[in-house]
Amino acid sequence: MKFVNALVVVAMVLIAFSAAAENPMIVSMPSAIDLGTMELKQIKKDVLILRNAGDAELIIKEIKTTCGCTAAEPEKNILAPGEATQVNIAFNSDGKFQGETTKFIKVISNDPINPVLDIPLHVTIHVPIIITPGHRSVGFGAVTPGEKPVTRINLHSMDVADLDVTASEYDRDLFEITINEDYGSSDAEVELLFGIVDNPPVGSFRKIARFATNVPDEPTFDIELSGDVIDLISIKPDRVNFRYIQKNKLMQKTFIIEPSSKELSVKVTSAEIDLKGFEVTKIEPTPGGNGSMVTVQGYPMKTSDPLAIEADGRMSGTLRVKTDCDSRPELEATIMYLLKI
Repeated sequence: MKFVNALVVVAMVLIAFSAAAENPMIVSMPSAIDLGTMELKQIKKDVLILRNAGDAELIIKEIKTTCGCTAAEPEKNILAPGEATQVNIAFNSDGKFQGETTKFIKVISNDPINPVLDIPLHVTIHVPIIITPGHRSVGFGAVTPGEKPVTRINLHSMDVADLDVTASEYDRDLFEITINEDYGSSDAEVELLFGIVDNPPVGSFRKIARFATNVPDEPTFDIELSGDVIDLISIKPDRVNFRYIQKNKLMQKTFIIEPSSKELSVKVTSAEIDLKGFEVTKIEPTPGGNGSMVTVQGYPMKTSDPLAIEADGRMSGTLRVKTDCDSRPELEATIMYLLKI
């Protein structure tokens, strides 16, 4: 029983000691910084006061910022109880900023209650037109024929009450661009919708769409459009070059015709090649069964052949493959070789 009472006394002493322990306490004045409105490529400075409101020494271990655009340096790193220090703040808007922006200044100290103090820094970067998202590009990714992907970009002018935007230059054989003037809560807001046309040309693309506006400081702006149109049915390879060929050497190549999706299938119904000395020797299913393989072979022309002389030895022909696919009833591949004339 005496042992239990002794434990209770020790616990009470520890609690009393803890309650009376001296600790530092960090306080920021002000608790947030508002730099107001500034232009691009401008630097604004302000002052922040950090005070030790505790009763033990406060150690400011580090001050971090959430981007390289903000710098914060304290005049002192160790503060006695009741002491304060000035922190010089500098914000550089030379970056991809637009409109309302918030960054944070993180003060790391030995305050046991608040070891990381987050101080928000608010600023409005004036730009003639705020484009959201701010990277001014649209990526469609991989697009298959029949897909109708649509990507949106929102515009908001800080300079005109009624924003007027026109798509002045873009590839109309590839893109559909719609301008929604009813978007947003004010006439200064506009929405751009980017789509792909029906039956677009197959292959990768990286294009620029140019827009005209009624904003004096930004009368035009560009949006980069990129992606890759993948054909439902393809022939691989679509180009073969045997290069220099010796006399009487057999040339042979197998072409694979298959869909881009395993859920589809394609069958070659016929094939022909217009290169003299070549012929289609075999049409058979692919190992997976959802495509076809076409094999061609041939021998080089004689260097005395009038066609070879006319072409200066640069021989070229086309393999034409007909399929049972309604969307791609015919595919082509190019075959080339060189003669030493």
